[in-house]
This record gives sequence, structure tokens and C-alpha cells, in this order.
Amino acid sequence: MKKSAKIRYIIFKILIEIYKKNKNFDEVFEGVISKNNLDLRDKSLIFNVCQNTMRYNLHSKIILNKFIKKKLKTTQYILLISAVTQIVFLNFKTYAVVYDTVDVSRHINLFPGFINAALQKVAKEKEEFNKTKISK
Repeated sequence: MKKSAKIRYIIFKILIEIYKKNKNFDEVFEGVISKNNLDLRDKSLIFNVCQNTMRYNLHSKIILNKFIKKKLKTTQYILLISAVTQIVFLNFKTYAVVYDTVDVSRHINLFPGFINAALQKVAKEKEEFNKTKISK
């Protein structure tokens, strides 16, 4: 797994701990960061993405509901809202987010084709979401 995909996997693990086990962000963040040898830039990226994913959780869910009609597993939901936050709200390069998220989905045995298709649909509509500016 590439370094960028590994960072997104760490983000996924942190968000799963918070969502499933209802733990404090600071505890989970410090615990995961201490286990991995990361530089300051990587720590800042992880912190930024995790915080914004939690902040824009409802907005990301609205966006996903526009494209996905079936009920998602918790792991799929967490992975997708993190990617949607990165694409729509943080303006990361779309191809990098999609590629790494699909790589993470392969690693955790989620359906990579489904993840790819969902994120490609979100990426196509990204400009529309930015124009309408979902109220913050």
C-alpha cells in the first residue's frame, strides 16, 4: 500500500473507532499516531481530514444519499464520507482521493468497484455542490 493510501487507512481507523466505539477523538488520535511513525505533515493531514469529516458528516451523508439508494455498511459509510469530505469540502485532487480510497477498500475487503463508482459520481457533481454551497 502506498503512503497516501496508508494515511487514508489511518484516517479510516480513527473514524471507525470514534463512530463504532464512541470514543474521544483526542484519545484515538494520540493512540493511532503513537503506533505509526509519522512526520508532522502527515499528522496534520490526518487531523484535518478527521476533524472535517466529523464536521461535514451530515452534508456528506446528504451528498451520498443523492447517489446511493441502498443501505450502507458502517465501514462503507465511514470510508465514503471521508472521501466525499476530501473531494467536495477540502478540494483535494479527485483522482488521488478516489485511487487511494479504492486501494483502502481493497485492503479492508469492501467492494472496490462500488466505492469507485460512487466516488466517480460524486466527483462529476463536485462543481454543482460547490456552486450551491450546502449551508455550513
